[in-house]
Amino acid sequence: MRTLEKYCCNNALNDSYKYSALPTYYAPSDGKIEHYREYVNSLPLTDPPEIFGLHSNANIAYMTAESNRVIATVLSIQPRIASSGDGLTPDQIV
Repeated sequence: MRTLEKYCCNNALNDSYKYSALPTYYAPSDGKIEHYREYVNSLPLTDPPEIFGLHSNANIAYMTAESNRVIATVLSIQPRIASSGDGLTPDQIV
């Protein structure tokens, strides 16, 4: 099943429709706006990969790539010292 077909289908109008095997993600029943706000506020801030049909190891791959990106960014903004004199480097001054 394609991802969009999973979320945009006639079955999503049923109160018992689940978007995944996880119990958190379901189509809320018909109600007032406060009911929908409570449901949305109860959802986790970060979604597990299973909700998108991915294996749980997808999160490990994402976190590894994100860590590598952060390290590359930090290294790219680190100052580069090119001096031929006897002056002290910033690390030596500290």
